[in-house]
Amino acid sequence: MQYILTNVEPKAPLRYFEDISAIPRGSHDEKAVSQYLLDFAKEHGLTAKRDELWNVLITKPGQHGGESAPPLALQGHTDMVCEKEADSAHDFSRDPLKLILENGRLRAGGTTLGADNGTAVVIMLALLADKDLPHPPLECLFTSQEETGLGGAAAIDPEWITARRMINMDCGPEGEVTVGCSGGLRTLVTRNYTPVPVKGQAYAIRLMGLTGGHSGGLIHRFQANANKLLGRAYAELRKIGVGLVSIRGGAKDNAIPHEGLLVVSVTPDIESRFLAAVDSLRERFQEEYKETDPGLTLDVSKTDAASQLDEESAEAVMNIILFHPNGVKHISEKLDIVVTSLNLGVVTTEDSAVTMSAAVRSSTQSQKQALANKIERLSKLCGAQYSQGNSYPGWAYDETSALRDRAQRVYEGLTGKRMIERATHGGLECGLFKGKWPELDVIAIGCDTTGIHSPKESLDLASFARVYEFVRALAADLARG
Repeated sequence: MQYILTNVEPKAPLRYFEDISAIPRGSHDEKAVSQYLLDFAKEHGLTAKRDELWNVLITKPGQHGGESAPPLALQGHTDMVCEKEADSAHDFSRDPLKLILENGRLRAGGTTLGADNGTAVVIMLALLADKDLPHPPLECLFTSQEETGLGGAAAIDPEWITARRMINMDCGPEGEVTVGCSGGLRTLVTRNYTPVPVKGQAYAIRLMGLTGGHSGGLIHRFQANANKLLGRAYAELRKIGVGLVSIRGGAKDNAIPHEGLLVVSVTPDIESRFLAAVDSLRERFQEEYKETDPGLTLDVSKTDAASQLDEESAEAVMNIILFHPNGVKHISEKLDIVVTSLNLGVVTTEDSAVTMSAAVRSSTQSQKQALANKIERLSKLCGAQYSQGNSYPGWAYDETSALRDRAQRVYEGLTGKRMIERATHGGLECGLFKGKWPELDVIAIGCDTTGIHSPKESLDLASFARVYEFVRALAADLARG
């Protein structure tokens, strides 16, 4: 394997980052990376275990004065969101990521980078391999299936962890310490249809170049959602008589969809009006989203199709997408954070059915369920089936936290500044861990990244180096008890 970061600090964790970037680790495909972790533990003479979901725990005794200190748990998830550009041939099930270093930032060619949460994985590996750093006994927990509903964390055997203080490393930016998070759930709406022969010429309308990104961290920016825009486009085109062949957009319900494809049928008598309407839609979308999605494009071309949706089903699908909740639903003015939101992340057409998958987030359980109930009611009104997937709890703020206070002192000693304490609208595994170990004292930190959950994802390497040094310093401080 050829490494490209050999002269970039910090060398140890970045070497491990290149290693795991060559291993497939999409959600539910963590077996190979979990084996890498087991092999690492064996190589370094450490104790490790793995469960049936590919969660891994590696433990290391305290050293250099930290032998008798209370243990410290470090935690991050091994899986990544697998998103790529429309023209990328990358196969996440087998191809290594193509890492690119530019101006102090690391990104991947045409795909997500996996810094979410590969940075946590490699920081833990570097600490486990370090023979010189004073630290308490370490319990490094590498969880799976985080990006699809925190499935790995939910399945962790409570007996695995004895530590009652934990640093989660899945929530930046640098300089902030996260002290609470939203809960969430997944919803799925399925509308069956009867295929009928296509009427006229099929046209493909491709929406591309949207900003996309993490639906927890970026939903408050009111970026364009490809699925919602294509639903709106079809609603307008339907007025002049086009039929619906298929609609699809997005790959993950927790990523704001950055591209999509709408295929419609057009009879000869409305072709010129149809093309003019698409031009008008392009101009309006680009004007509306010129600040948040400056790269938005809307292209149209002829394509082949044998069938389309029956009229009743096409109307129902259009209504579901148009009226499906999306975006910010409630903001706390006091805390200046999003309380409740929804992202219509994935729409697909196949096997005589259109499916719509969404991620609901809220730090208020009643609002989370009320939003899910609204989607269920919309489904029934439109003759669709509704189901609900993984639900995970939020993480409430603890008034007192010895670990948080210790982290603040160490950070201030390193930087001369205090970390900003905040809650996040994203979902973190900390809520599940607090349920397993109610007395757990936990904080969440991270480094500076951009474009999380999108092919624009990048990692600020200088920030990563500083956060790595902070974790080392905090571990050394905690070695004193």
